[in-house]
Amino acid sequence: MVFSEQDTDAISIDDQKRIKKLFLESLGVATSAIPDAFFEPCIYYDKKGKTFSESKQMKVSLNMIKGSSYDIYAQKTWIETFAMLKRASRYIKNGDVTKKKYFTGLKKTIKNKHLAIRLIKAKDGFYYVDGNGNHRVTLYKMMYYSDITNGLDCSNDYWLYAMVEDEL
Repeated sequence: MVFSEQDTDAISIDDQKRIKKLFLESLGVATSAIPDAFFEPCIYYDKKGKTFSESKQMKVSLNMIKGSSYDIYAQKTWIETFAMLKRASRYIKNGDVTKKKYFTGLKKTIKNKHLAIRLIKAKDGFYYVDGNGNHRVTLYKMMYYSDITNGLDCSNDYWLYAMVEDEL
């Protein structure tokens, strides 16, 4: 996994690597042989020149979120995106990223959230993170991939509420 030298959020690069590795291992992922599911592409969604509907709250299955409109993740996989997250190590170290907190927090209705995840539903029928929510969706994807690679039937468990705009 590649980690940015600019990811200095008060935790050394080596400590960030260790924390992210421990996080994956705590999810049951052998970091010596990361399963193929983690290498699903995080597809770049270019929203330039497109029009969108008004935002509305929707329940969205995590496996329907295919990428991001944030171009830094273009041509990356979800595991590479995870490795790039600047604040992930701090969140993990502080205990903010646990299945219980994520399952509970992401499943709250929008009115009960401080910052709602924003998604675009593209004409291809899939969803793409649009600005707010890249870190949360990526960390949630790591949990999801770990469960499916550990043989759990969990696709119905991984969903979230988000503010969604449809591509017109």
